[in-house]
Amino acid sequence: MCNCSCGSEEKKNALLPQVGIITDIRRETPDVKTFRIVRPDGTKLFEHMPGQCAMLCVPGVGEALFSITSSPTNKEYQEFSIKECGTLTNYLHNMSVGDEILVRGPYGNHFPVETVLKGQDLLFIAGGIGLAPLRSVINYVLHNRENYGTVDILYGSRSADDLVQLKEIQEVWQKAPGVNVYLTIDADLQKVAEDALEQAIKATASGKVFKSKYGDIKLSKYEKCGSGAAVAIDVETGDVLAMASYPDYDPNIFAEGISTKAWASVQSSNPRDSLAPTPLYNNATRTSVQPGSTFKPVTAVAALKAGLNPDRRIYDKGYIK
Repeated sequence: MCNCSCGSEEKKNALLPQVGIITDIRRETPDVKTFRIVRPDGTKLFEHMPGQCAMLCVPGVGEALFSITSSPTNKEYQEFSIKECGTLTNYLHNMSVGDEILVRGPYGNHFPVETVLKGQDLLFIAGGIGLAPLRSVINYVLHNRENYGTVDILYGSRSADDLVQLKEIQEVWQKAPGVNVYLTIDADLQKVAEDALEQAIKATASGKVFKSKYGDIKLSKYEKCGSGAAVAIDVETGDVLAMASYPDYDPNIFAEGISTKAWASVQSSNPRDSLAPTPLYNNATRTSVQPGSTFKPVTAVAALKAGLNPDRRIYDKGYIK
């Protein structure tokens, strides 16, 4: 049975602000803190479902939507992991245990944990503060472990210091039966991938030279080249070491409510063209394209296993008859 805010009375209550008391503050990373909030009488603010949000408000400062990171199976409080990146979040990061804050919610659709996801193997992928909305789902699944299959969690960040909820990951998630946790950190490689991808696209669009320490390459000019992806994979394990999509955007623009101008900046440059540059569209994870030359090692290995002489030279005309 769903206990989200879908009834008329629940929706009405979700619009009314109520006073919350901060009872605990944990520093997760240099710029992320987790706040535990309850009613003045010490009880839970409201019931919610995994993936829902709530509006936190500081009168005279501002208000914004934040993911509820605690699981609804926790009947004592709600938690919010908040990244410091603007006026309101800066103020929140300077608040102390015992301070009051206004809370409204819950809002938004929740993950279908009681229907579609039930009985399924689950894969969760997140980076940095992106773990916040998934934490409630993961802990809900672990609390109701018998209702779900294998759980795989792939979580990465730019550095070890930027991993959110690391203690819980190590002490709870990694020790849970049927749960596989993969932590990936390679800030240097990620930056190289992002910078090289951007340089390659711009060089292709202008027909200029792509420069690198491994050698410079003169690229043919394709003026409409404006988007692309780069993925680095460990050939022995299949682990994703770096993943980049271009054009990209700064996720902080969503932190405290997004402006019309900022929203327009992440939309497609030409809605009529499905291949037009779209910052909000992740080319690395959502685009279906031909594998191109990346598939050549597969055919080469197959040919060698079939008995092809490794010393034989074949002139590649770009096609096979």
